Amino acid sequence: MFQEPHMPGGAATGAPASSSEPTTPSRKKARPKKTLPTDRIAFPKQLDILRAHAVVSGEGERVATNIAVGDFVKMSHGTVSLANPFFADVGFLTKSNGSYLPSREVIEFSRAYQWGDEEAAHKLAPRLRHSWFGQSILKRLSFRSTMDEDEMLRQLAQEASAGPEYRSQVALLLAFLEAGGLIERDGSRVCLAARSPAPEQPTTAEQTPPPGQDPPNPPNPFVTPQPEGGVNFQVGIQVDMQELRGWEADRIAAFFSGMAQVLAAKGGLEQDTDER
Repeated sequence: MFQEPHMPGGAATGAPASSSEPTTPSRKKARPKKTLPTDRIAFPKQLDILRAHAVVSGEGERVATNIAVGDFVKMSHGTVSLANPFFADVGFLTKSNGSYLPSREVIEFSRAYQWGDEEAAHKLAPRLRHSWFGQSILKRLSFRSTMDEDEMLRQLAQEASAGPEYRSQVALLLAFLEAGGLIERDGSRVCLAARSPAPEQPTTAEQTPPPGQDPPNPPNPFVTPQPEGGVNFQVGIQVDMQELRGWEADRIAAFFSGMAQVLAAKGGLEQDTDER
C-alpha cells in the first residue's frame, strides 16, 4: 500500500503550511498623541459645521445635537461627529450632556459670516492662537520669517507623534491657522499673516470675580483709604501776595496763627502714634 512520503521533521506534504509556520501579527496603526482634525470632511464643510453649531444652539442658549447639526448642513450625524473631538480639543465646542455648546468665538464667527464678512473666520483666531499647534507654529515664525510647508508639517507631526499616514490631517492644522488669519502661504512657503488679528488682552483677577460674586466697585481716585474709625481731612489753601496786600495786620497774624495751631495739632497726633 502506497504511503505518503514525510518531510523532514515528520511533517506530511499534505499538512497545511500554516500548521508549521508561526503567524505574523498585523501591524496596528499607532494613534497620535494629539487630537487632529478629521480628513473625512472637506475643510470648508468643517467650517460650516462650526457655524451650524452656533445657529442650531441659538448662539449658545441651548446645546446642539449631532442630528440637528447634521440636518442643518445636509450631512449624517455620524459624519458630523467626526469633527467634534478636534473642535472640543481646540475649545470651539464644549461638551454638555452628550451634546455641544459653541464658544464665544464660534458665535462671533457665525454672526460675521451672516453679515458677509469675508474674514469672518478670523474670529476663531483667539482659540487657534492658544492651541498647541498654533503656539508651535507662531513661535517658530516669530523667530524665522518664513518656513517651508513640508518642514512645518514634519514639526507638527513630531509634536503630535503622528506617522506619515496622518499627513492630510496634520495639513488641516495649517488650513485652520490660515483661515483664522494667523498665517499666510505663498506656494510652499509659510509666513505670519501681515494683518494678523490682535491677541485679546488678558483679564486680571481683579477684573474677573469668582463665579457667583459681584464685581468689586472700582476704587475712587479722589478718596484716600483710611483705617476704620479714622477721619481724613484734606484742605488746600492758596493765598498769593496780591491778596495779602489788602489784608490788615491783625488778619494776617490770625491767619498764620491758625496755620501754626493746625500744624502743631497734626504733629502731636503723629507723635502719639509713634509712641504707641
